[in-house]
Amino acid sequence: LITRSYMSTFTRSMSLVLDEFYKNIRTVGVSAATGLGIDKFYEAVESAAKEYEEVFMPMMEKKRKLAAERKAEKEKREIAKIKKEMQDSKGLKAMNHEDEGDEGGNYKRVPKRMPDGGIHL
Repeated sequence: LITRSYMSTFTRSMSLVLDEFYKNIRTVGVSAATGLGIDKFYEAVESAAKEYEEVFMPMMEKKRKLAAERKAEKEKREIAKIKKEMQDSKGLKAMNHEDEGDEGGNYKRVPKRMPDGGIHL
């Protein structure tokens, strides 16, 4: 019963989408034998290209710009979060071969010997 209900709803939705699509589609008749109507065909193509440039392209550019802004904002928040975590932990959370930690996640900083012989804490 659920599947039948889902399928009938899905079919009805698809039907409405197709009806809307075909209601707004432009058609031009062209004779393959005589070429009659080819001028109207080229006019329709030119009109569609102009509509694309004036309507759809700005809409797509706006969507791309919005997506890029959202991505940049998300990256900015993630970087701020990482900086805060590093500041809060004083850099001791990220353990590398110079750090020593126990199983509880507690780390202590071990002096790191530098190539010039000095020690970096």
